[in-house]
Order: sequence, then structure tokens, then C-alpha cells
Amino acid sequence: MPAKLLEENPNPILRISKDCAILYANRAGYPVLETWRIQAGQSLPEDCCKPVKEALNSGKVSTFEFNCDNGRLFMVTLAPVVEKGYVNAYGVDITERKKVEKASRESEQKWSSPAENAPDVILTIDPDGTILFLNRTVPPFTPEKAVGTSVYEYVPPDYQQTLRDAFEQVVRTGETCSYEVAGCGPDGRTSWYQSRLGPIKKDGRVVAMTLIATDVTEYRQTVDALRKSENKYRTLLENLPQKIFLKDRSSVYVSCNENFAKDFNIKAEEITGKNDYDIIPRELAEKYRADDKRIIESGETKDFEERYIQQGQEMIIHTVKTPVKDEQGNVVGILGIFWDITGQKRIEQCEDEHRAELARASRLSLVGELASGLAHELNQPLCAIASYAQGSLRMMESGAWDSNELLDAMRDVAAQAERAGQIIHRMAKLVHQKEPHKSSVNIKDLIQETVSFVDSEAKLRGITIERVEPSEEMPFVTVDSMGIEQVLLNLLQNAFEAISDMHDGKRQVTIRVSRDTNDAIEVTVSDTGKGLPMENIDIVFQPFFTTKSKGLGIGLSISRSIVEANGGHLVAELNPAGGALFRFTLPLKGNVHV
Repeated sequence: MPAKLLEENPNPILRISKDCAILYANRAGYPVLETWRIQAGQSLPEDCCKPVKEALNSGKVSTFEFNCDNGRLFMVTLAPVVEKGYVNAYGVDITERKKVEKASRESEQKWSSPAENAPDVILTIDPDGTILFLNRTVPPFTPEKAVGTSVYEYVPPDYQQTLRDAFEQVVRTGETCSYEVAGCGPDGRTSWYQSRLGPIKKDGRVVAMTLIATDVTEYRQTVDALRKSENKYRTLLENLPQKIFLKDRSSVYVSCNENFAKDFNIKAEEITGKNDYDIIPRELAEKYRADDKRIIESGETKDFEERYIQQGQEMIIHTVKTPVKDEQGNVVGILGIFWDITGQKRIEQCEDEHRAELARASRLSLVGELASGLAHELNQPLCAIASYAQGSLRMMESGAWDSNELLDAMRDVAAQAERAGQIIHRMAKLVHQKEPHKSSVNIKDLIQETVSFVDSEAKLRGITIERVEPSEEMPFVTVDSMGIEQVLLNLLQNAFEAISDMHDGKRQVTIRVSRDTNDAIEVTVSDTGKGLPMENIDIVFQPFFTTKSKGLGIGLSISRSIVEANGGHLVAELNPAGGALFRFTLPLKGNVHV
């Protein structure tokens, strides 16, 4: 039934585990908890545990009376739900009824007037069931007409034996008894009554009985609705693939669904009262406890990807924990839900490895495309080395050589060898396969290093590279520098290819760096080539799309993946000045300037 109806019910409604822990209490049940000096999740006093355990053991509904600190007296009905391992306790305020009973015992003259105005049905009955007194109308009879008739006339046949058994018990024992029975309600329809039958004695013998019946029809409807609601939501929870649990402020489990409990080979009700240290390794338990503490202190929902042990097997889970708050906004517990993402993580790892292989293939392809320029650039220091070496040999063979001149020649040989080594090092770094590593870099230096790598290729093609950078200082960016260098090389090589197809006009590639309004570094690479057809703008980043006769078609796809992996975006646009324009952004990290 709706939670609001439970909370607004004027009678206490409690749910108690087989270990006597309070699983739930509505608002009217708070005074009862205060009397016991406990809160939800804590256990009943020892003397109150006995009837709870007896009810679960017998599987039968039972009742007992309970005095609250506020002076109210309740009749508590214990309805065991044996298969679930808990007891639903429903309290009915019988304070007024007790006062009426007390007045009845003291003097008929004193209690007759209050009885007439009491909210309950009050009767005086002789041992054979004849009505001697009735305080209110029981349709279609007035009290005057009801007196002298049998009480059984107002009880459906199926419940008359219950009433007979109660009469016999009071006559035999001389003690009060309680029971629940159906009867004719004030509107003429069948209603349910919680009844107390007490003896009226004369000379130690029971000569009559006082029956006080409280209409609990609405209460029973509430209980039935609660059970239906519980079954509905329990069915929902038990059929969810996710694991769900509820903890109190002390990180002690209050409840969970079966899908969670079976991970530890227990039943759902057995989780109550346990904590993480009871069911998982200490290392994980301490981590979970620390997470719970942060959520309780912040009052905010958090989600995590973390380790988990399921039947001895370690796995990766995605967990969402949210604080449970009372009406005053105080955090009283934590509701958690999680699911297995181990398979997803394995797929992501495979995708990352595949993406890395494609990136390496793209780099190798790029080196092949830049081979002529690299060969030209490498040839210069090699030719210089050969020239200096031959001159030095001729000088030494002549026998007339100057040590200072020879030393200068050797220095020139060393310098050119170092230049050749740097060229080879840049090539090796580009094709070397390694895991992406992010670091704080100077975007200007990164562009300069990339341009130096393709400068010879540009000169061979007759292309000018122009760099446009702001004069003010710019923040560092935290990126995978090798990956961003590959992006720049791809864009520059594509620009070179586009311009090479042009037989006249300006042959220029422009690299522009700026800081956009979204707190990011923006880099554009534009060319004066033939540009992109409008229909290709949205598909140039698709894998294996290419307009080159020998291209693999993965360069731009890999470039976009690299930029997005670094938190940015890469787009293609038509250059208003002619040619194509590619723009990518990189989010700023830290506040270091260059």
C-alpha cells in the first residue's frame, strides 16, 4: 500500500526481524520505540523478544498489551510472516477501553454513562451468550431490542465457534481473553472487531461477561494492503538483476534482495544485523565503510567502480549509493544498488588494445607517407658527415695537416651526427608502440616539435607552414603528447596532400592556437587546397573512409578518438578563405602558464 497511508495511520505499525531488530516503524510507532529506548535497526528489550520468537515458532497470530511512556496502553497483535522470517506488529490504542473496563469493575452506575459514549461496542453477556446490555445500536436493532437476544445473531456462522470458545475459556478460567471476530458493523455490513472478553464474578463464580469490541476493519484493510504492497515491491526487487541493500547510519545491514544475499550463500533476512566485515575481506570492508561515511557526511549520492568478491571470485562492479533521509532531512541510512561490469571492462580493454593497434598502424602509414621528406632531411646531415670525413682523411694523408682544423672538422661531424640521431629518434618515437601517458605540456612546444618533423616534407612540396599564436601567456594542457603529435601530423599530412593536387594558387598551411570561451585550448589546421565536399563533412571521421588512392582511411578516425580520449573534440569545417579546416579543443588543467 502507499507509504503515505502507512505513515498517516494513527496506530503503531512495526516490522520486527527474527533477531528482534526493528526493520520498520511508522510515525505512530515512534513513541513505542522511545519507550523501548531504541531506534530502527536496533533490537527490542530482552523481555519483549519472547512473544516475537513464540509467534515465529508457532506461526500463529498472538496479542499482548504494552504501556508506553506517554501513558497510552496498546494491544499489540503479532502477525508472523514465517517464510520471510519477520513479524508484523500492529498496535491498537486500548487506553480508553481499559479505563472503561476499570470503571465497569468499580461500579455499574459509574461506567454506564461513559459506556454509552465510548467509541467501542460494549456489551454485557451472560455465559450462554444472551445480551444483557449494549451501548450502541447494532443495525437493524436498537440497544433495547438487542437486550435479551443472542450475541450469535450478529456473528457470521463461520466465526460463531470462535466466540463460543472464548466464552468457555472465560467461564472456565475466570480470566480475560482476546480474540478477533467478524460481526455486523454500524452500517449493516460485516466488519472485523478486536475483542476483549472479561469476567463479571459473584461469590467467585463467573455470572456474566463484559465484551468490548473495537472495529478494526480499516486496520485489517491497511494490513492487507501492506502485505500486498510488500509482495508487489518484493517481487519487483527479487526480479531485478542488480544487487540491492539497505544499511543504517552505522553501516549495519537492514535488508537486501535475494540476488545480493546469494553471493554470500545466505537468505535475504539473514543479512539483518551484519556488517561488511562479516561477509567480505577486511580490505574491501574498510573501503566500503569509508565510502558509507562520506555519503552520510555529505548527504549526496555517489557512484563508484570498485572491486567486489562474489562467491570467492573477484569482479568489477558499478555501485550507486544514496543517503536515506527522515522527514527532518537527517541521514538515517544508505540505499545501495550495484551491478557487474567485469565483462564490459574486458570489452573496453580489448577495444583500447585494438584502438592502440590501429593508432600504431596509422603512425606507420604516416611515416611511409612522410618518407621522402624524412629521407631528404636525414640525407643532409649524412652528406655533411661524409664531406667532413673525406676532407679530414685527405688532410691527414697529405701529411700537412693542422690539428685545430682537424678538430673543427670532427666537431662538425659530431654535430651533424647528433642532428641525424635526433631525426631518427623522432621517427622511432612516432612508430614505437607504448601505453598512452598524460603529462602537462606546452602546446606551443608540441606544435614546434611536430612542425620540425614535417618541415622537410613541406619544403619538397613547396608548401609554407604558418603558425599563428597569441602573444599572451597560455596555460599548459594535460594530454598524451605522443597522441596529440600524431593528430597534428595526420592533419598536416592531409593538408599537404590536398595542396599537392593544386597546380596554381597559394600553397600554405596555417596552424592557429587560441583559448576559447569554454576554458579550453583550441587548435585549427587550415589549408589552401581544394577543400572538402559538403557531403563529406560528416563522414570524413568514419573508419576506412578515404579519398586517397593509397590511404588506409583510419587517420582521421584515430585522430578523433585520440582527441576525445584527452577530453576534447575534433571537427571538420569548410574554410571560408578556401580549402579545408580542422579544429580540435583540449581542456585546460592546472594554472601553469607559458
